[in-house]
Amino acid sequence: MLAGPLEEPGEVRGARRFALPVGQLGPVAQNTLTDLFEDVSWGQLDYLVVDLPPGTGDVQLTVLQNLPVTGTVVVTTPQSVAVGDTRRGVQMFGEYRTNVLGVVENMSGFVCPSCGDRHEIFGEDGGRTLAESVDVPYLKSLPLDPAVRAGGDDGEPIVSDGDGEAAAAFRDLAAAVANKVGVLRRHHRQRKSEEAV
Repeated sequence: MLAGPLEEPGEVRGARRFALPVGQLGPVAQNTLTDLFEDVSWGQLDYLVVDLPPGTGDVQLTVLQNLPVTGTVVVTTPQSVAVGDTRRGVQMFGEYRTNVLGVVENMSGFVCPSCGDRHEIFGEDGGRTLAESVDVPYLKSLPLDPAVRAGGDDGEPIVSDGDGEAAAAFRDLAAAVANKVGVLRRHHRQRKSEEAV
């Protein structure tokens, strides 16, 4: 979740990542998210990105029931089990009339640094197949790249100074999502102005 460092109790500025411990499931995670949404003075935000675990449980429902969600980006890995879980998530977002901006396939391939060969460790095209079957855009494939993990561990995202396939893929994905959010906002403003007439 992107927010910012606390300036005063309950106030946020800049950008910072908050993470719920993996052990926080069900009602505990739900209460923590509710506190974060209701007790923090977020100020004016361009984006609030909430990175949810896969599935259709309490955490997802808390977000859908308590936040004005502009849209969702669903992320899957290529293997069929992950695609099935993600499909159920897309269906849940539909039940809540939430815009699905598109599907991202994470860990879509690994390029061996020694030999340069590409290996589809988790299979291939699961995300693209899912997007086609649920009729939403396919946004991007993100390669399995050790530099992504290393950058995350070091607090230096790969896009901050990285060249190469993974950095470009993340930058392209961010641009595509920002564009889709912009389109939704313009459409929403246009609809509001037409209703006012």
